[in-house]
Amino acid sequence: MWNHSRRALIATSAVAAVLVAAVATDAGTVARGESCVLRVPAKVNVGATVTATVAACPAAALSGYLSWVLRASADDTLWFSRDAAATNPTGGLTDIYGAEVPGTYRFSAAGSDHFCQPDSADCPTVSLSANVVVAKYRTTTALQVVRSTVTGKPVTRLSTQVRRYTRFGSAGLGAATVTIYRDNKVLTSTKTTSAGVATVSVADTKGSHTYKAVAAESGTAWSATSNTVRK
Repeated sequence: MWNHSRRALIATSAVAAVLVAAVATDAGTVARGESCVLRVPAKVNVGATVTATVAACPAAALSGYLSWVLRASADDTLWFSRDAAATNPTGGLTDIYGAEVPGTYRFSAAGSDHFCQPDSADCPTVSLSANVVVAKYRTTTALQVVRSTVTGKPVTRLSTQVRRYTRFGSAGLGAATVTIYRDNKVLTSTKTTSAGVATVSVADTKGSHTYKAVAAESGTAWSATSNTVRK
């Protein structure tokens, strides 16, 4: 339900998902060649709130309404706005829904608008731009270490679980590549099952050791490192 309402809001707030609408209520003086730049975190988690800031924008342009729509190839958007006429002009610079799917979110390279002088005789163009944003699932990695003896030989059993998180909860991250370290040296690498779980056994060595598991970054999920376990 919330997803549909968000789409409706975006549809009515922007001329199109590819371009940007910007209407000045009090144009003032805008010099030719000036621009408004939106700064967005370059890396964000899927489902997490994203807050942007406006930089290098002429005061005359900030006296009106500005909006930026960043689109991913999966037809999802990040939407930000600033309205000088509003009680809280920077309130729209926070997208509370965040990215819904992993992907690269870009602003239209052609985004711009005209800010006319009071006599409307001249309407300088102000370009609007924003940096590229990459969204992926936030992940966590857990590690369990058990030392035992199997058929008379000491072994260390290492169990890992990698989970990915959305706004509504978590699920196992399937087919993640996990590297396990012993005393900060690579011990072994493995892939998780569709449930995000992997278990491997290695020959045990004397004395205690520290272990950690690191899930590699993928095209859809960020990397995650487990807590250190000493056994």
